[in-house]
Order: sequence, then structure tokens, then C-alpha cells
Amino acid sequence: MANQGDLDGLCGVYAIVNAVFYCSAIRAKFGGPSCSRDQLFARAVNCPSFRRGEHVHAGVTVTTLRAMLRELGVHFRSLAELGVAADKRSLNKQLRQALSQRGTAVILGYDTASTAHWVALDRVAGDKSFTAHNNGGVLINNITAAQNPKRGKKFVSPSDVLLLTAD
Repeated sequence: MANQGDLDGLCGVYAIVNAVFYCSAIRAKFGGPSCSRDQLFARAVNCPSFRRGEHVHAGVTVTTLRAMLRELGVHFRSLAELGVAADKRSLNKQLRQALSQRGTAVILGYDTASTAHWVALDRVAGDKSFTAHNNGGVLINNITAAQNPKRGKKFVSPSDVLLLTAD
């Protein structure tokens, strides 16, 4: 059985779709409750910065993801732009704070020992855990700010955490 990301590099596109769909305040800009995930997906893959031949296979970088969000008219800032320190405690605290705010969605990019992935965070699920839409509600835990993550750990840089807002 193939899991998301096994056959393509579209996790960044799914992260955008799920983050926008999850946050009703942001989704209102795209047609409100009647706006479907299919419509959001079509808009995302038709962004000028999304190059199908390249990005379907290799995935999108944070630069491309940011360009796509701008082209879609979604306002965002990274944790790095907000001055959040690159340590585990600061990252967890800021993610919890962002997820508790109405009208905010979170896209998080992380690296493991074997892969890189983008997810739309859904909610806080425990002391150090979050759930992610594009993983079917799978827990995202073991976040670390250390380079070269050990097996099972997810390295997160503040520049790869994007807070999306309606304005």
C-alpha cells in the first residue's frame, strides 16, 4: 500500500489545501463554506510558481510554498519572521499558541533522517503532540530543533513553520 508522499511530492500542495480548508476565516476568501478541497487543489496546482513537471516528482521548497501562498492571496508569516528562537521549547510553545488562535492555520515543514514533509497542523493533541490533516489525523510528535535528527525525530526550523491568517 502506498502512503501519501510515496509516489509524489505533493505534500506541500496538500498542506496548503488542508490549512486553507481547515480555517473558515481563510476559506471565506476562497468562496466560503461552499469552496471544496477540489477547488482549492485546482487553484494551488495552477499557481504560476508551481511547475508540475518538477514539483510533482521532487516536491516544493519553502520558497515555492511561500510563492504559492502569495499567488493565492493567503497572508502568512514564518516563526523566524516573528523572532521565535530555534529551540524545541520555543517551537512547541509558539505552535500551541498559534493553534489556539481563531482565524489562524499552521503549515509545518519537517525533516527526518530519511525524508522531508509538509503538513497542515490541525490541533494540539497533548503536551508535545499535534495532529496533521494531510496525514489523516496522525500525531506529529518528537519535534526537535536539533540539526541531523535521529530516527523518529522531526527537525523543524522556525523558517519552515508558516502561520496563515485571514488578513
